[in-house]
Amino acid sequence: MNQSKLLYFVHTAVSGVLLVALSACGSDSGDPGDAYVGTWQTVPELDTSIITIARDDDIFRFTREDVDKPNSMIFHLENGVLVFQNKNDDHGITFTYLEETDQMKFEPTGGATEFIKSQNHEVGMLFERR
Repeated sequence: MNQSKLLYFVHTAVSGVLLVALSACGSDSGDPGDAYVGTWQTVPELDTSIITIARDDDIFRFTREDVDKPNSMIFHLENGVLVFQNKNDDHGITFTYLEETDQMKFEPTGGATEFIKSQNHEVGMLFERR
């Protein structure tokens, strides 16, 4: 085998190995935050709240559009859970992704729990993908 054929063979083999390795790495990013991105609706559908979660690096923008004045909040990922914490008081919100059912669980934290109850909303609502 002459030198040019050997070089071609080595180049092809190395390229193939790199392609397989990169494909395996790219097929599952394993980033838990990606599961939250999308449009969600409350369960059951009788109390229809529709939210959209978009991602920009480490920032997750929650937008509720089914109200007269759409509003947005910024969340961050903490131990696999989306967290919003009002720095001025103890109000907070978490969303936890439930992989088994492809749902999210909404839970208020701190003073937000009492506020949610006072609005006659369920504490610990579930959301499913739309």
